[in-house]
Amino acid sequence: MHTVSHTWNRVGEWTLPFHGKIEYVPELKLWFGISADSGHLAAADLSAMDSQPQLVGTWKELDPPAGWKECKDSQFVSLGSGRFCIARFFQTKAVDVYFGDELLKENFTIITGVEVVNGDSNNAKVELQMIPHKLSRVNSTTIEALF
Repeated sequence: MHTVSHTWNRVGEWTLPFHGKIEYVPELKLWFGISADSGHLAAADLSAMDSQPQLVGTWKELDPPAGWKECKDSQFVSLGSGRFCIARFFQTKAVDVYFGDELLKENFTIITGVEVVNGDSNNAKVELQMIPHKLSRVNSTTIEALF
């Protein structure tokens, strides 16, 4: 998008490796979002627009148990300086809880705080590491979107 003329310009014959919104982190000089392939938090260098952008890192911040089914697209928000909050929406079948003939399901959201840092203390090269922080579960929610 050309911000002055408000028109789109074609840059290449490729697609971004993300699903949904992306955020630029100037401290790391990278773009972050949810990977279109894996659904994990991912980073890409979009400075070279002449070829398909490649991910420079992906991180699985949550390993849900069997029986948890994601029922909505994951969302994330940048909190600044490589810190993110990721929301994942799940549904499970309640055990032996029926309403008439219908097995009730439990909806809930898992919210995880993570930080991505450069593991190279000299900053000579990028060695990204994810540091997970607080994880919270919001039960019986009808939250459609957090961000």
